[in-house]
Amino acid sequence: MSADGATAVGALAQRLDTAYRTTLARLPANTAVRISPTPKGHDELVLSPLERLDEPQSLLTLRAQTSAMLPHGELPDVLLEVHRRTGFLDAFTHVSERAASLSDLPTSLGAVLIQSP
Repeated sequence: MSADGATAVGALAQRLDTAYRTTLARLPANTAVRISPTPKGHDELVLSPLERLDEPQSLLTLRAQTSAMLPHGELPDVLLEVHRRTGFLDAFTHVSERAASLSDLPTSLGAVLIQSP
């Protein structure tokens, strides 16, 4: 990729244009896609649903093993348990970049992470 921003953006724009034109050219032969008018007179892209695939036994086994390794409990308890094991909440710093004076900073950070949307 070029160090010059305009050149890099131009190359990406060309790739996007090529992909768009290729997709448009293949659209009439694609039976899984159609353009349908809506009651308000707009055109709508309609995609046929994919067929559901059976989940392989290896996925089911992996899911069960992964679930068994996860701590069980409410989210606040899980976050504090993960912090106890890893110390991940210690990586957060105060915006002033000074050491926080709160002795229960991990609990406070956990509470903030839980309440964030």
